[in-house]
Amino acid sequence: MVADTLGVGLALFSRFSQSYGWISRWPLAVIIGTYAGLAVIGFASGDLILQVQASLIPVFEPATVKTFASEPSVTGFLNIFTNPLFTLGLISVLFYFFFSVEHKGGLKHIALSGTTLLMIGFGAGYGYTVMTRIALLFDRFYFLFVEWLKVA
Repeated sequence: MVADTLGVGLALFSRFSQSYGWISRWPLAVIIGTYAGLAVIGFASGDLILQVQASLIPVFEPATVKTFASEPSVTGFLNIFTNPLFTLGLISVLFYFFFSVEHKGGLKHIALSGTTLLMIGFGAGYGYTVMTRIALLFDRFYFLFVEWLKVA
């Protein structure tokens, strides 16, 4: 193990030679490939699998319908449509990124609704970021003028 690592490390120094510089490409490829593979495994277990699990929800939940039947309310009625709308939105957004088929006819409308949902999501995320920054700015102003300078 130590000898292999030492050999790879020494082979990297062949970069400084005119005639043996090509040797340094092999250990560099091993290092980059190893860390790229580790990063893919880390991403898959940390982000990808969690997102797929969060998307695999039942389209209709009998418990939601049963709750609405026992206690009718507007929010209970709207909760019945939450999972079907999420599933349709997920399919339309994924279809927008499916470039193997040209988006014509009815498929065009599905792709356009996916684009619309993406723009709404990105806009909401951007607005949330801006409002957070403004809230932090107001908090600093409050500290400066009220607590530190005692203006108010």
